[in-house]
Amino acid sequence: MAHHPLIPDRVFFAPGQASITSRGQVVLRKVGRLLREQYPGQQIRVDGHTDDTPIRRVRNKYPTNWELSTARACSVVRFLVEECH
Repeated sequence: MAHHPLIPDRVFFAPGQASITSRGQVVLRKVGRLLREQYPGQQIRVDGHTDDTPIRRVRNKYPTNWELSTARACSVVRFLVEECH
């Protein structure tokens, strides 16, 4: 399945960061509400993504874009579970 983002990643994350922006939190609360209402009891998959720009200034925290994308996915899952239950 091809990835077709509907919302640009910069809405959710600053470059090189895995913390969800305040704008991203607003969007995720809406998504979480829709998931809870329209798909109760369903399993939801969250994929993490980044661009292919090499990480330089946060290399000590995220050695590669793979680690950054994983951290972003974890941030989204944690937010949905903790804030949108």
